[in-house]
Amino acid sequence: MLTARHGRIAVLVVSAALVAIACVPTFAYAADAKYPSNWSEFLRMQAMPAMHMMDSDKKGYVTKEEFMKFQEEFFSRMDKDHDGKVTGEEWVGHKPAKKGAAKAQQGAQMGADKTEGGGEK
Repeated sequence: MLTARHGRIAVLVVSAALVAIACVPTFAYAADAKYPSNWSEFLRMQAMPAMHMMDSDKKGYVTKEEFMKFQEEFFSRMDKDHDGKVTGEEWVGHKPAKKGAAKAQQGAQMGADKTEGGGEK
């Protein structure tokens, strides 16, 4: 015979199971997060996955040692030719555009945007 007490226990068990299921994707994502190979990729990461990537023993916080180890490993990954220096190309993951070329491209794009809509009104 089931009593009210059994009902409360069942509710607690189901609640605990739902909480456990809700937490699994967070930890799984952090473990599967792709390690960034350049600064641009790092900036596109969300804050918590980046933190979990640094938190090597998954205790919920990052020590100075873990943070510094992450930075050293990150620098090594960016330094593609392993010369102890990170060039602009290595920093962003591709050859950076020259200032004049970037402005010319931006101006050309703005002109194209105006003509696509049938010109200015």
